[in-house]
Amino acid sequence: MIRTRLRWPAAVLASALTIASLTGCGGSDDKKKDAGSEPSSEASSAPESSSTPSETPTEPEATTVDFGKPAKGPKIRGNGYRFRVPASWVEDTAGAKELDGDIDTAAWERDGKDGFRNNVAVTYIVASGGDLDGLEESITEQLTAEASKLETLDRVFIDARPATHHRGTMKASPAPYLLDQYAVIDDEGRVTVIGFSYPTTLAAKKRDAITNSILASWKWTS
Repeated sequence: MIRTRLRWPAAVLASALTIASLTGCGGSDDKKKDAGSEPSSEASSAPESSSTPSETPTEPEATTVDFGKPAKGPKIRGNGYRFRVPASWVEDTAGAKELDGDIDTAAWERDGKDGFRNNVAVTYIVASGGDLDGLEESITEQLTAEASKLETLDRVFIDARPATHHRGTMKASPAPYLLDQYAVIDDEGRVTVIGFSYPTTLAAKKRDAITNSILASWKWTS
């Protein structure tokens, strides 16, 4: 009998992203206080509406990626999104919720022939006032304690919404596994974390093909 190991990392990371960790990350308020604490004649003579390019809000930069052909397997619907997984996968949200109640949806391989069932787990929280920079910084800090060889990769668009991207080898027992994770904030402040888990022995080309097929099928519904 083949023993399989299942990891649901997304909920562990997302549940720790509190409102406090997502707000006050930009540091702009501190700079304004510092500037205001030492008034000068030059400062008082400047127009009240003056600003510098660095203070102008900008959209988070992200790369448009061609994820290729979307997965054709089971369709999975979550809170504000839907996606498909490969034909050889099955949804197991109920089983995942037994491990962590914060998981919204989850799916995995029907048969993990290599002893590990590749899987995806999606979690979300509401954290009003946050931004993508703060989210990326918070996730990086959390994963640094949980993963080795951590990479903070270029942001990408997932169905037109910018997403942070992290990849690293999770320190798990009895064996480590590779986490490929994306996180998105919508206009209402909801954070959606999409975590893919693979054995460290899986070839990067095959791993990326699975991840990309799922992301290519991703649609936001709210």
